[in-house]
Amino acid sequence: MSIRNLDKIFNPHRVAVIGASSNPGTVGYSVLRSMINASFTGVVYPVNPKRESIQGIQSYRALTNTRSLCWLLAH
Repeated sequence: MSIRNLDKIFNPHRVAVIGASSNPGTVGYSVLRSMINASFTGVVYPVNPKRESIQGIQSYRALTNTRSLCWLLAH
């Protein structure tokens, strides 16, 4: 694995948060909130089949609905 490939892990341009949530106290909430609070400059794709929007960000029913390749997935 080259350093260029590691850069995609440590400095991703797109991150999908699988199981993103608006319910405080859940892992999906904490991960998404941390990305927002850290001023992540890339694109965040909250993925949750039951919600249209989570914490003010458009949500996707499935990862395949994002139409984009994500380099990092958070679950």
